[in-house]
Order: sequence, then structure tokens, then C-alpha cells
Amino acid sequence: MARFPAALTIRHTITPGSPLHGETAETLEKSDAFFIAEVNSVEKLMAAPVQSQQDYSYDDIVWGERFVDIYTELPDGKYEVDYGRIHETEPVPPAVT
Repeated sequence: MARFPAALTIRHTITPGSPLHGETAETLEKSDAFFIAEVNSVEKLMAAPVQSQQDYSYDDIVWGERFVDIYTELPDGKYEVDYGRIHETEPVPPAVT
């Protein structure tokens, strides 16, 4: 398992002000929706720019799922990141009301 300083999960919370609020699998398919996720940062050690861009179609969305935790805390307090699980998802637990 490789060790890296961090992994990043970017989330968009869907609230009434979100452009995705009220959308369903059917409405996204009907509009042939697609999404572009772009991340720009600076790698601190070499001060090098790091850029990533990925596009997703409406049929890439896995409804009712979330990404699994890929961090493991080691006995020395450091974290290990398992990038082999980066695409794994799990069911979202029901909301507590």
C-alpha cells in the first residue's frame, strides 16, 4: 500500500440553493447532463502545480452511495491512504430526522 500525505474527496452538498436540487436520475438523463470536476493545487515540496480534470456523465452517478473511507490511522498517529479503494462506494445510511 502506497503512503501519501493526503487524499482529497470533494463533495457538493445538495441544498435548496444547489443547481442539482430536485434533480433525479430521470431528469438528468433527459437533459443529457454532464459534470466537470477540476482541482488545482500546489505540491508543497517542489512548489509544482498539480492539476486534475475529470468529466462525468449522468449515468456515472451512483444514487444512494458514497465513497468509502480510504484512510487508516497508524499506531504512530500518521495516516495511510489506500488508493486501491478510491473508486469503492457504500450505501448512504438513512437520514436521522
